[in-house]
Amino acid sequence: MTAIRRLVCASIFSLGLLGTVAPQGLPSSVTSVTPSSVAFGSGALILITGTFLIPSDEVWANRICAGGGERFFLSTIAQFGGTQILASTAGILTPDAYVIEVWRNGMTTLIGSVTIEVRHPAPIVTAHSPISFEVGDPTPPLLTLQGSSLGGYSDCDSLPGSEVRWSGPTGFYVWPLPQPETSISLPVPPELLLEPGLATITIWNRAPGGGTVAFQIPITCAALQLRANHPTGPGSLGIRNLCGDPGAVYATAISFDPLNLTMPGGGFWFGLHISLFDFAAQMATGAPPFYGQLSFSGTSEFLLPAGALPPGLPTAWLVSTTFGPGTFQILETSSIVRLENP
Repeated sequence: MTAIRRLVCASIFSLGLLGTVAPQGLPSSVTSVTPSSVAFGSGALILITGTFLIPSDEVWANRICAGGGERFFLSTIAQFGGTQILASTAGILTPDAYVIEVWRNGMTTLIGSVTIEVRHPAPIVTAHSPISFEVGDPTPPLLTLQGSSLGGYSDCDSLPGSEVRWSGPTGFYVWPLPQPETSISLPVPPELLLEPGLATITIWNRAPGGGTVAFQIPITCAALQLRANHPTGPGSLGIRNLCGDPGAVYATAISFDPLNLTMPGGGFWFGLHISLFDFAAQMATGAPPFYGQLSFSGTSEFLLPAGALPPGLPTAWLVSTTFGPGTFQILETSSIVRLENP
């Protein structure tokens, strides 16, 4: 009976179930970790497999960096015989590539190590504003993104962990993001808005894990605008159309008919009340203020001639239209603008 008891104890000891020391002459080792990739912040459990592991062994995660690593202690949840340790990754404070190390004797003896990835989260965009930008806007609105994991952790060599990238018709631009956010607002340089088209906005979070998400924002032409109330001095009127075809013709009808006040939008010329006689006379003038060509950049501004606004009529109403170069195809029409007579 005593011999059987000794045999059982010896067998248990050889399997490491008592786990006080490894059998003499048989080296301890670490052979694998499962899973080999976990999501950051998930607190996932990992199973470290080896030989002749003991309860006092400590598990550490060593961050792999070119400029030197940093270690995080991992809590041991359970040990299965002398071959497996179950540990929690909750102690890892930064996503990156890591070496899982098993240490003994107060970190004086390294038993072995295996690699694992702690993945950066993928960026998610749930909303953005504005829905479009305007060509030539000198003070564009902030580009605002909302979602989750907008931004990533920098690596331990201080390389950015995340970027917002703009690729548009007139340029490429990058905003580095130092840390994850749920909402970010970014200034847009006006030089990115010099031409119409589509801008592709990409949010990139670095590996391991990470990834990209992208969407597009149109850069649109401003509507044909009449800048009334004398933008360049008494009697002046401005026409602005940044996206007009070079050489496009503009025609501006000016009316003093009081029906524009009492029955707005009911006239025959794009809603403007104006007599056929006055309209024909204006178009026959052959020079500004009534029509002309937009400049190469698609903009034009002109001055009303002296006496164009009779002193007895305090208010004028105007509407401007652009036509394709050499054609009568209507490109765009402004809203009706009220111009006070100085």
